[in-house]
Amino acid sequence: MPSQVTEDPSNGKNMDEFLSIKPLNNSIKYRRPRFPFYNYPWDPDTRIQYNEKIIYTFNEDLRKVLKISQEKRIKPTLSSIFLKKLAPAGFQYKWPYRRIWGILVKIIPKMTNLPNLPDENSFPNTVNEIKKVETDCLIVGAGPSGIVFKKLLEKKGIESIVVEKKRIGGHINLLSERVKKQWLGEVYNEVETNIENVLENTTYIGEFEDYVMAYNRKKRIQYLIKPKCIIFASGGITPYPIFENNDLPGIISAEFFLELLKTNSISRNHRVTFLVDGEWGKTVVEEAKEKLKKIVVISKNQASNFFDTNEVQVYDEVEELIARGREKIGRIVVKTRQKSFTIDTDILVIALNRIPELNILAQSGFQVLLTGKQILLKYNGKNNIFKDIIGEARGTIPNNMKNSIKEVLENMESFLQEDKKDRKRGFLKKEIVLSLKPESFIFTNNIEGMKIVCRCQDITLKDIITSYNEGFKSMETIKRHTALGTGVCQGRYCQLPSIFSLKKFLGADPNKIGFFRIRPPLEPIEISSLVIDENEL
Repeated sequence: MPSQVTEDPSNGKNMDEFLSIKPLNNSIKYRRPRFPFYNYPWDPDTRIQYNEKIIYTFNEDLRKVLKISQEKRIKPTLSSIFLKKLAPAGFQYKWPYRRIWGILVKIIPKMTNLPNLPDENSFPNTVNEIKKVETDCLIVGAGPSGIVFKKLLEKKGIESIVVEKKRIGGHINLLSERVKKQWLGEVYNEVETNIENVLENTTYIGEFEDYVMAYNRKKRIQYLIKPKCIIFASGGITPYPIFENNDLPGIISAEFFLELLKTNSISRNHRVTFLVDGEWGKTVVEEAKEKLKKIVVISKNQASNFFDTNEVQVYDEVEELIARGREKIGRIVVKTRQKSFTIDTDILVIALNRIPELNILAQSGFQVLLTGKQILLKYNGKNNIFKDIIGEARGTIPNNMKNSIKEVLENMESFLQEDKKDRKRGFLKKEIVLSLKPESFIFTNNIEGMKIVCRCQDITLKDIITSYNEGFKSMETIKRHTALGTGVCQGRYCQLPSIFSLKKFLGADPNKIGFFRIRPPLEPIEISSLVIDENEL
C-alpha cells in the first residue's frame, strides 16, 4: 500500500488530522475571499485559540470536537475590521480600490523591469480579413474522428474544410506514441497531421441564419462558411465533479495534467491521485505510470478491473470525497460504503470519461433530452443542412469509431446526391443516443459546505438547490438567478452536474429542468469580431 494512504477508523474526524490542516474559508458565493486577500490570517473569524495554539479554521466539525466557544476567538483589530470589509469578492470594483489598483498596475512592472501591461490601444478593434467559404462539408474538430472523416471525404472526392481551435490531432497530441497507439487502436495509422484544408487555431463561433462563423484570433481572420453538411467531431471535455472543497489549487483536469507531464512539470516524487470511471482514466494513468513512483486511483465504480493492482493502488465504490488544504490541496478524505481513509496528495487529477461538447450541438439545432443514464439528441433539419455527430462527440472512443463514421459518410453521400427539394424527406431528421454516468458527477451526500458547481461564478451546490426550492425550476431561470453558466465556459462544465444534483437531492425530472438556451458566440471573442458589414455577405 502506498505510504500516502492512511486508514482512518474515525471517518475523517480524527483530532490529529484536523490540527494538521488549514481548511478553506467556508463563506459562500459573493462573500468568498479573492485575490489579493485569499489567505487572510489577520481575520479574527478564521483564527481560534486552542491550548495556546492558533488554529485557522472555518470547519464546523473541528469546532465541535474542540468545543470552541465565541469567547475563544481572537479579538478583532482595527486593521482586521478594515481588511475584512475589503476581502469579499467584488471589493475591487469599489471606487477607491479601482483608483489605487489602476496606479499600482502601472508602477509595478516598471519596478520589476517587466514589460508594460497591454492596454486597450494595444489591440486592433477590427478583423484583418473576412473570408467567405462555400463547401460540401464543414467538419468541426480535427481530433482523431475529424481526421479520419476528412481523409474518407478526400477519397470520395467530396469537398470539405475542417475547423480546429487548437492543433490537428486535438487532445491526442498530449499522449506518448506508446499510449496513443493503445488509445486509437485500429485508426492509429490513419490519424496523421499532414492533411489539407484544416483551419488550425480557429474557433467555431456558431451557426447564424445565413452562414457558420469561425474566427482565427491570432491572425484576426473571420470565416463565413456556407456548407451543405456539418459534421461535428468536436470531441469531449472532462466533467468537473462536485465534492467538498473541489476548487482547491492542485485539483486539475486530465488534459492539464498531461500537459504538465509532457513538459516535465510533474516530478517522480509528486504524490498524485486519479479520479477515474472508464477508458479515458485508464489511458491517463497508463501515460503517468512510467513517470511517477506511486499512483493511487479512486473510482465510484469497479475501476480495479482496469488496472494491475500490483502497479496501481485502487479504491472502488467511493461515495464521498473531501479535499483538505488551504493554499493548495494536501490531503483528501475518501469515504466508501465500508470504510473511510485519507490520502496525502499533491495533485488530484480528474480523469473521468470525457462528455460531448453539448453547447455546440444545442446551438446548432439539436434538442438535448436527458433520460436516466443517456442523452438523447434530436435534430429536425434546421436550415435544410445535413448534420451528424462522430467520434467522442457521439460518445465513441477512437478505437471503436470506424463503423459509425462509415455509416455517417454513407448517409451524407446519399443526401448530397438527392435533389434539393427532396432532401427534407431523407437524412435530415435523426435521433442519437449517448451513454452517460451521472453518478460520477457527484461525490457528496449533502449540500452544505464549499461544493463549487460553477468555478467561473463561484456558485455552490447549495446555491443551486436553494434556487430551485425558491421557485426557479428550469436551468434557464436558475442561470438568470445565480449567474450559473455565464462565465468563460458558458456552462460546459457546470450544467450537467447541476441538473443531476437536482435529480439526486430533490428528485427533479431532468427533462423538465431543461437545458440552457445556447446562443453564439460559443467562445469568448471581441464583440467587434461579430460586426459584419452587409456588403460583405
